[in-house]
Amino acid sequence: MYTVYIRALDGSYINVDKIIQIYAADFEGEEFIMAMSTYETADPIAECTNNPDPDQLISSTLSAIANAKIESNTIGEAVIVDLAEMGQNVF
Repeated sequence: MYTVYIRALDGSYINVDKIIQIYAADFEGEEFIMAMSTYETADPIAECTNNPDPDQLISSTLSAIANAKIESNTIGEAVIVDLAEMGQNVF
């Protein structure tokens, strides 16, 4: 199986196999979808301020990750999930 990465808003990449939780969080009045890769580290992967249903964005994120895993096996290469490019970082 090839590695799938998700791009964080700061430009870093997170191996999706290392993510232990994806959740919505409020940080200084703005809401973000966070990916927790250790119990001490969580990175914002999408902005969801003004989104009435952050659970839908979390569901879309999980679907994008699952599709990327299928794609990586099909093409035989690593795949990067970039929610900003998919239009999911501004709601």
